Amino acid sequence: MEINLRAIVIVAAAITIVGVGAIYYFAVNKPVFTLTVQLTGNGRVLLGATGAYATVLQVNAGESIQLSAIPDPGWKFSQWSGDISGNINPAQVFMTKDFKITAIFTR
Repeated sequence: MEINLRAIVIVAAAITIVGVGAIYYFAVNKPVFTLTVQLTGNGRVLLGATGAYATVLQVNAGESIQLSAIPDPGWKFSQWSGDISGNINPAQVFMTKDFKITAIFTR
């Protein structure tokens, strides 16, 4: 087993300069933002790679989440509105703040 002494020295220096409490706070208390999805018309929005359906989701700061608009039969996805716009589906949202997004479906 090889030990990287340079990495150990850098981590030790960071702990000395910043303090253990600050490193623990950053690692454990990463900001969380809220993604709220609303619908106009008939359809649903799947969130994330697993395709979970939700209208409110808590996401860690800096993470990206995919939104897939799925229209009900007889409807079509028209566009996104709110904190994102356009008609690209699926859409990617990079969580830098709270987002409120509406998926608009039309007949």
